[in-house]
Amino acid sequence: MSEPFLHIRRGSEGFEVEGVQVGALGHKIRHPGRSEPDGVFVEWSWDGDRLRIRNDRYGFYPFYYFANSDEIAISTSIIRLLEAGASPALDEAGMAAFLRLGFFLGEDTPFLEIRALPPSGVLEWRNGELSVSGHITITRPDNLNRDAAIDGYVSLFRDAVRRRQPSSSNVAVTLSGGRDSRHILLELCEQRLRPDFCLTTRGFPAPTAYDEVEVAASLCHALGLRSRTLDQRESLMQAESDKNLRTGFCSFEHSWYLVVAHYLNRTAGLVYDGIGGDVLSAGLFLSPRRIELCEEGRLAELADDLVIIVPDRGIERALRPERASKFDREIAFARFAAEFRKHADAPNPIGSFHFWNRTRRLVAILPYGMLRGPEVFSPYLDHELFDFLTSLPARMFVDHSFHTETIQRAYPAYAHIPFTQIRSAGGAYRKQYWSFALAVARRLLETGPHQLLRDSYFLPRLLRCLIDPGYLLSATWVGSLALYLAQLESKCRRTHASP
Repeated sequence: MSEPFLHIRRGSEGFEVEGVQVGALGHKIRHPGRSEPDGVFVEWSWDGDRLRIRNDRYGFYPFYYFANSDEIAISTSIIRLLEAGASPALDEAGMAAFLRLGFFLGEDTPFLEIRALPPSGVLEWRNGELSVSGHITITRPDNLNRDAAIDGYVSLFRDAVRRRQPSSSNVAVTLSGGRDSRHILLELCEQRLRPDFCLTTRGFPAPTAYDEVEVAASLCHALGLRSRTLDQRESLMQAESDKNLRTGFCSFEHSWYLVVAHYLNRTAGLVYDGIGGDVLSAGLFLSPRRIELCEEGRLAELADDLVIIVPDRGIERALRPERASKFDREIAFARFAAEFRKHADAPNPIGSFHFWNRTRRLVAILPYGMLRGPEVFSPYLDHELFDFLTSLPARMFVDHSFHTETIQRAYPAYAHIPFTQIRSAGGAYRKQYWSFALAVARRLLETGPHQLLRDSYFLPRLLRCLIDPGYLLSATWVGSLALYLAQLESKCRRTHASP
């Protein structure tokens, strides 16, 4: 399925235009008494003189642009913009933060010239002059007690689903064993808006796994709903490679979702997705220590505690020295601190930071970047519900039980069905990991020597995965990082000269 794209260039006899001049993606939901529409959308129009783009409050539709005095190009695909002539020069500060956190901040992308459209964004390009505005939404604190907050959550979530009633056939719920999708499914059934089917996906083999398939099947059986389980069809190497291109090098995650997107794009007319529920109501990424660091303004320690991808020492060793110095800790922290300070006045600064960055720039790639066939409704993004949940203090969610209590209070008949638990998955992963390490090693040997990554760091580790069973668990992170960097460099070389 082709990506939406528009390229406008100034020529000797006027503007040369390639692509769709007027377009819209997503959906709008009108609220009585509210001026701005709810929903997730982006829309653009070129009238021969001015290009104008606007999006929704959250900016969850991945939409990118590059511009100068002579041209502008817009697309949902970063790769398409590179092919249209955007510079492949890397955004060093953006990459420094991404390699540590696993998601891009603000409007950053891997490439300095390509930017994401901001939330509540308005972009105009006229006579070679570009103006871009946008802002995040920070709510005022509310001093409700826990019991009243749960009651408010139950009521407002029901309203959010009621405002998102299906208007097409083949309605699907992407159902995990967790809370976000369960809350949606139970409320849909409560309102007699039963979906046509629920979809659960097995991830790639790993040493441990969540029993999501079994838990989702139990819930569907209790509700009398049809369930479908997808297995991974591609090798880990192929999925990782495809994912890097599909996400425009904006994610180390999501390879498991490719099979979901392929299936839903062919079969579903509408999909209900639980994006945002975990950060907004389950205390994801919160801990007493992180709250304390935040309240005391110890951002350097907080940044270190949030690093989940590659630590400083790993970046120094994995990249060539001239590159590593441009992605060092000070550069990464400065970018993190500048972004985090935007959320300092939020009732839940850590939650707000992750919602507007990780959820918007990483998680939203799944329902709004990879799904192109069906409409996607996200009840947790309902404006009234969002405003309510983000007005509650971080300590309301730090025990990670707030969402569980809400669901059990609203639907007591299903409180006996457990949520997913992690368990040992046996040794089935060994063949997959071994094959992945071998495939990535071959890729490095075929495409090297490299200008970005250090072959002398990755190749010995990948080869060790092939001969040392005790080291095989390292194959996923070593292989994924090596493949990401190798593909990034290769795409830059093919597009222009070098990164």
